Amino acid sequence: MKEVGDAMTPEDQDNRERYEELAGRLANLEPEAFREFADDFGRRFEAWFRKRGLNAADAEALATTCVTEISLAAVRYRRGRGHGFLLWVWAEIRRRWSAWFASRDGAIPTDPIILNAAAVQIEVEHDLEALAAVDDALGRLSPEDSQIIRLRDLGVQLSYEEIGERIGVKPAACRERHIRAFKRFRALLEQDPRCRHLREVGKPSEEKVET
Repeated sequence: MKEVGDAMTPEDQDNRERYEELAGRLANLEPEAFREFADDFGRRFEAWFRKRGLNAADAEALATTCVTEISLAAVRYRRGRGHGFLLWVWAEIRRRWSAWFASRDGAIPTDPIILNAAAVQIEVEHDLEALAAVDDALGRLSPEDSQIIRLRDLGVQLSYEEIGERIGVKPAACRERHIRAFKRFRALLEQDPRCRHLREVGKPSEEKVET
């Protein structure tokens, strides 16, 4: 299920090759590709901006601009080792979001990329290598652990009760699974040389749950 307003989602991971194909079609200036890009990302860009402080009008305007500019810029995209079109798109979104703030009052907000502040903070907000390391670390977890990390730590930040309802376990059991999964996830990031900008790998956010 795609969480509108968040960056990478489990559904995105399942559609990597489709998005690589879409990048090629955008580079070839296929009209249908531009419509598909707008349909896939327009509302998500807008919701992402709203979650980071823009009002409705500004978020809509910036999202519309980003859809046009990023789809046209796809001609510059080159698939790199360890990262793909989706990571490139969201790196572009973060760059434009920062530029939007800077153009108004010079205050560029800090954003812990796709992970919340209690989990991982990366200094370079559009560092594709670091984002790819996060993506690869998730891929090395079990599907269940990866899903829990995504729902708890990748921007959505659902409660243990909400996650438990999705995966079919009680909140207390979900919390224990998250702690174990996060330890493995953290260890993978700490060992990855691409995380050279890793500033802090903290503890999973605490939440009291009823047993």
